[in-house]
Amino acid sequence: MALRYSTETMRVQGIGSPYASLAELYIPDPTNASRRTLDTARTTLNWSELPSAFLNIKAYQDKVGVGCSGWGIDVSLLLVLYPAVYWFLGIMLIRYLCREPFARFGIYMGVVTEKSTCHHHGIASGKHGVASLSPRNRKKIMKFQNQMWLSMFYFASSCFGYYVQRDQPWFKLPLDDEASLHLLLPHPYNPPAELIMYYHYGLAFYFAELCSLFIIERHMKRSDFLEYAVHHITTLLLILCSHIGLEHRFGAYVLFIHDASDIMLSVSKSIHYMWQEETARRERHNTKNAEEENSKAHRKSFLQRCIVSELCLNCCFAAFVLLFFFFRLYCLPFMGKATIRMSPKVRHGNLNMWMLVFLLNVALQGLHVYWAVLIIVLSLSIAKGGELRDIRSEDEEDSECPSCIHQRSLSESSGAAAAEEGNGMQQRNVARESKVAPSLSSSLTSTRNRSQRRGSSKRKE
Repeated sequence: MALRYSTETMRVQGIGSPYASLAELYIPDPTNASRRTLDTARTTLNWSELPSAFLNIKAYQDKVGVGCSGWGIDVSLLLVLYPAVYWFLGIMLIRYLCREPFARFGIYMGVVTEKSTCHHHGIASGKHGVASLSPRNRKKIMKFQNQMWLSMFYFASSCFGYYVQRDQPWFKLPLDDEASLHLLLPHPYNPPAELIMYYHYGLAFYFAELCSLFIIERHMKRSDFLEYAVHHITTLLLILCSHIGLEHRFGAYVLFIHDASDIMLSVSKSIHYMWQEETARRERHNTKNAEEENSKAHRKSFLQRCIVSELCLNCCFAAFVLLFFFFRLYCLPFMGKATIRMSPKVRHGNLNMWMLVFLLNVALQGLHVYWAVLIIVLSLSIAKGGELRDIRSEDEEDSECPSCIHQRSLSESSGAAAAEEGNGMQQRNVARESKVAPSLSSSLTSTRNRSQRRGSSKRKE
């Protein structure tokens, strides 16, 4: 047993069930006497009963003899989450240590293209590594670093989440009636130590991502910044509410679904950044050498030839679409049956339970549907010959601060303008002098003629 809780507190808070185990809900199968089947009349609300039941859930549960009372929380269980602080510090440290290796890998794979003049300018100013890149390229590398980190974390977390739940009776994709009831019964559920650790680093990770969103990535434009923040906050509330209400089975199942569906998203975005820059680099190379007969072909490294290709990018995106729709829009809605149609009949109702129902079936599923619409729009655009792009980030080209290359070109253009202005002033001075010179020469000639006439008149006298 991983947790210690008071039985009296559970009773007062309404954390419990009138059924001690799932076996009480089985009845003999009418078609086969040797088999037993679930009594769905005692476990599942009919669709026609839903409106009246949820208009007054307390009255309905009291009528069926289940009962509804209490807040459904044990605040003392929050102390069990203190190791999440150490997990948070460890995750932030690992993420910081991975920045430079991920950046070097991104530069090697051609995520950015830095001109030698800009690179030497950064080195001359005392900057090294990523700091020597232009502001635009630093942002691109930071995006690539973030996606590489998320790919690594989601893969490791999915493996651990599967390891923790692989033998549990509720872990089925998607849920059936029996697995749905195993999510609810027996209750209260005391989770094993591995599941508590899953909660520790899951809570730490989403809090770290929230800090990253508001602090580390604050200068990056995101078209869905609000939705992304709401998603992380909702997930944090789901972890906290499920922990203090001993609903760890719900929380662990949702965490696994989220992690597993996001692996290929981060991988496809990482490859997209490589492919986007590779396409631009190839176009510049072809434009530069279009008129040369014996121009060298555009060359790529071995890893670039293996990974950075349109086929690989499209395959990763297709895998992401399949995983997203399977986990978040197919498997996760089956939890709605457990939380909405089954829990009112087999569990004591409480405020925390219905808070989880709202967070899971309204807030999270609403965001999933919104993102699914964006994915469908992007998929249709690609099918019509459009370009695969990051639909969650705005274009930064127009608002980007000038890089050192741009600043150099600006200084050169300003210098050329100053030189042209100087040449213009010199030409105007020459023209002015040319206009003044004839008048001076004519005045000198007239003066000379007058003096000659005076001299000749004096000689005659």
